[in-house]
Amino acid sequence: REMARYRLGLPEDAFVMVSGAVNIREKHKGGLFFEQLVSRMAGKSVFLVFGQTLGLPGIKAVGFIRDYRMMPEIFSAADLFVGTSLAESFGQTYCEASACGIPIVAFNTGGIPDIARHAVNARLVNAGDLHQFIDEISFFKNNPEERATYGSAGRKIVESEFTLEKQ
Repeated sequence: REMARYRLGLPEDAFVMVSGAVNIREKHKGGLFFEQLVSRMAGKSVFLVFGQTLGLPGIKAVGFIRDYRMMPEIFSAADLFVGTSLAESFGQTYCEASACGIPIVAFNTGGIPDIARHAVNARLVNAGDLHQFIDEISFFKNNPEERATYGSAGRKIVESEFTLEKQ
């Protein structure tokens, strides 16, 4: 974690949330909710975001990641993955976060619960409930032991159900 944060220019002692999509501002990816989340959490956490983030203030943007070997480093720098997507048939980034042992806060919609399982490796809230979303972020921010427990559970899910061979 320390090396990943150093390489990405992130503060060592910050609570870092990672998120991303091809276009994080797209409505089906929950762009409006993500923008509101960043605005409400300003100064309390650091957002590390991959994908297209043009004109989105208050984040550390790393742009499009063309080298897949970079994704584990990005996830390693984070304490939490936040997914505001409103439409996912599966959610590859949720699977990647779990593979890297990162807990998740997301909306309980579409195929997201296939990989992000409430009270196992994720805290899921009703789609659009930003107040509850922030409460779940606070749960993880204030409970590092729970972050570790949820992160470990996510890794086990990926190892048993979502190996490359099974996919």
